[in-house]
Amino acid sequence: MSIVHNISVKNIPDDLFYQLKQRARLNRRSINQEIIVCIENSVQGAVVEPEKLLKTARRLRKKTAAHPISKEELSRIKIGEEKLTALKKLGELETPVKRWKELKKEIAQGMIKG
Repeated sequence: MSIVHNISVKNIPDDLFYQLKQRARLNRRSINQEIIVCIENSVQGAVVEPEKLLKTARRLRKKTAAHPISKEELSRIKIGEEKLTALKKLGELETPVKRWKELKKEIAQGMIKG
């Protein structure tokens, strides 16, 4: 008979929890089952061979060199069109992803209204 262990995880950031919840839904698993799969994949993951990883990275870099992504396109991918538009209106495009996270934190702390 095997022993079952329990772990409590505290202070999970909202965006991380949302991603975890989405993955669980897409994989038709409970959040608990998804967490176990993530831990298994992390702990039992393949050993990284630096040379093989570098070779793959160089191949991908060469393959995508003709298709550069602008800072704005990358921000759109990371935080979404609606949030990017809101930051444009605020004139805060230097580091949109970082600023969006700061705004979320300020809203959560009640410093500003959402």
